[in-house]
Amino acid sequence: MIIGSDIVMTENKDRGKLAYEMRVSTRISWSDIAEELGYSSHKGASVAARSYAKRIGFPWPIRGITKGESIYRCKRLGMSWMKIAQRYGQSIKAVQRCSYKYAKRNTKVWPPC
Repeated sequence: MIIGSDIVMTENKDRGKLAYEMRVSTRISWSDIAEELGYSSHKGASVAARSYAKRIGFPWPIRGITKGESIYRCKRLGMSWMKIAQRYGQSIKAVQRCSYKYAKRNTKVWPPC
């Protein structure tokens, strides 16, 4: 019985980490994160992410990021340009240009691989 609760606890910690990383990397809403990770509400996803951040020592609340930074991070995480463009409802060239401008303004590596 104790092992089972340890597994559930580990899964919850993993979901908190995923919720935090999704919010930081992609700027998607807590509701969308909750739906993606199987939380019953946006509040559950937010609380799990906050708990994860406090446990690890990461910043909370999460600072807002620009669209360019979000696109750049998505690409660094391995998303395709096509998927990113679909998420933002823009052409591939438009999201690439936005990410490029962010990289150049902030002295980041280009292309973000």
